[in-house]
Amino acid sequence: MRDQKDAVVISEILNISEEGLGFSFKINPNPSLKTGDRFFIKEIKGLKSADFLIDVEMEIKWILRYNPQRGARSGCEFSRQSEVLSEKIRRFIDHQIAQNFTIAGENP
Repeated sequence: MRDQKDAVVISEILNISEEGLGFSFKINPNPSLKTGDRFFIKEIKGLKSADFLIDVEMEIKWILRYNPQRGARSGCEFSRQSEVLSEKIRRFIDHQIAQNFTIAGENP
């Protein structure tokens, strides 16, 4: 975040692609987010296989403002995209898809 190096914003990851992440905020983010702000992912809970995203720099590209029923949403790009990061993301997505198809295809 600009001029707020120690600020912490908590959100959920909505989606992931090789270009970036979509985030959802249940409460209005404080400090306020702006297009162009940059931040580092510091922690990911509940998805150990995504730990490779820790300390990756992101840039906010768009924001859907806060609404009490749906929260706020933003789309962020990886600031320093590399082939190594792209490959890790591809493997992560492939693993998640394979895992979901396996679970969906199992008989109860």
